[in-house]
Amino acid sequence: MNLTILTWRDDFVTVHVDASAHIEDLKAILEAETSLPKHQQTLVFGTRILADGMTLGSCGINDGDIIQLVPSNQQQQQRQEPRANDAAMELNADGSAKNPAALMSSLRSDPQKMLALESNSPFIAKAIKEEDISAFQQGLRMIKQVNAEKFAKEAELQKYMALAEADPFNPEVQKKIEELINQKNIEDNYDHAMEFSPEVFSQVIMLYVDMEVNGVPVKTFVDSGAQMTIMTQEFAEKCYLTRLIDKRFQGMAVGVGSSKIIGRIHQAPMRVAGQYITTSITVLEQKSGPQFIFGLDNLKRHQCCIDLKSNELVFGSCDAHLPFLPENEFPTDFREHIDKVSEADAKRNLETPSAGAASTSVPNVGRDAPPPAATTVPTPSAPLPGDMGGKLERLMALGFSKDQCEAALKMAGGNEEYAASVLFEQ
Repeated sequence: MNLTILTWRDDFVTVHVDASAHIEDLKAILEAETSLPKHQQTLVFGTRILADGMTLGSCGINDGDIIQLVPSNQQQQQRQEPRANDAAMELNADGSAKNPAALMSSLRSDPQKMLALESNSPFIAKAIKEEDISAFQQGLRMIKQVNAEKFAKEAELQKYMALAEADPFNPEVQKKIEELINQKNIEDNYDHAMEFSPEVFSQVIMLYVDMEVNGVPVKTFVDSGAQMTIMTQEFAEKCYLTRLIDKRFQGMAVGVGSSKIIGRIHQAPMRVAGQYITTSITVLEQKSGPQFIFGLDNLKRHQCCIDLKSNELVFGSCDAHLPFLPENEFPTDFREHIDKVSEADAKRNLETPSAGAASTSVPNVGRDAPPPAATTVPTPSAPLPGDMGGKLERLMALGFSKDQCEAALKMAGGNEEYAASVLFEQ
């Protein structure tokens, strides 16, 4: 186990010893570290002077504990002086302080001890800084419990090791020793991670961005582990898209849980960072959870990059950059965080580009407005015959005739996505 030694010079020495080591063994190590002869050393744990014949384990010393080292003559002087901190350092049987306010005050006034607590027991240091007596006492009890469990497991391991020496071929004893050693390795691995990479224990926040679906703002959950982009039936109603749900695509969505698939919206207009895109969305019956999830299908379709270094979602298809929301802006109630937007306001939001947005018009999907005139659609360069043939085939695969597809492509200036929107409006 690792022990921290606070010397009379107010510096720290870290040593690694076994719980079965004797106090005189620890003093020999400290003599090499501090140049103080071991016969002149006095070790103090709490308010107790450690005798040479005792082992560290029998003194109740556990991994991470702090022991004070003072020269013997200095200790004798301290014995003659009244120590006001003795009463403050007294603990109850459960590990809590008898006078928590006094102990917190004593620790707070010692910068070295606070530094050690911030390194080894940050929750105790936090309780002291915030003057939270309840959290301080709870932390002390937890440390006592953890140390008692470690000591009990170490004692159990030593007991079975002794049994193995007496009967080395006993399979039950060998099996139990293997279990105890494996558990000890797990705990050592945990302690090592806590000491050298504590960030792995922090909570990982999810990725949300602001988007608009058919003119309705929504905090969108970006999930590259979701195969499809999905919205709830309730959110589809708020976006005025229910009339476009193709119920031929019903089924069951199965992942961590399961939910009934109501159908699919083949083309839905969205606005991301002022840029307009169209997406296909699967509509689920589920009542809880995020109302809109931007899944892998559209992440790939729009060549998106989840840039965690810049903390943004980058759309390669339209060169849009969406910053990920900070944790304080996450929706706490997924069903309530979406403001009710009238159909007229949603239409106005969709037709009014934000500052710096492209001026591209998008068909009013899900509404009774007429299709846009051909002049409102940016006219690309004349497509190659082979390219037009591929677009025709893909549009006809949606169930429309060749004449309808040709007319839609002509109206959309050769833009396949807008042509599909026009077809679904018919």
